[in-house]
Amino acid sequence: MMRNLDDDAATPSTPVLLAALLGGPVAWTLHLFVSYAVVAADCATRWSGARVTVVIVTVVALLATAASGLLARRLWMRSRAIDRPTDDHWDARMGERTARVSFLMVSGLVLSILFGIAILYAGLPTIYLATCPPAAPA
Repeated sequence: MMRNLDDDAATPSTPVLLAALLGGPVAWTLHLFVSYAVVAADCATRWSGARVTVVIVTVVALLATAASGLLARRLWMRSRAIDRPTDDHWDARMGERTARVSFLMVSGLVLSILFGIAILYAGLPTIYLATCPPAAPA
């Protein structure tokens, strides 16, 4: 995609915007897919490494979500520094050059926090609960 070299609004590229906005939800989705697959494999085969694998996947997903949130914050601060309003109310920036980036990055930051909590809540039970019920005696 061709970028305007005279972009004084510091608009990031579309992939960077998407990574900052959707990094948390994507990490949460992948965490759920992998965790459910690992627990299903554990229940089917009595694999002993399921708990460690789910903890590792949880930590990786939390790190990815945190990186997405930090990227969103950095891009938000950069766009905010360009068009700093004198009136700092939430709607003071509507219509400015960087308003779209600011809105998307604040949304990405909030999403990262929410999905980070969701990943943590989904991963915590594997630390202190069994991943599968005990096998019934034959």
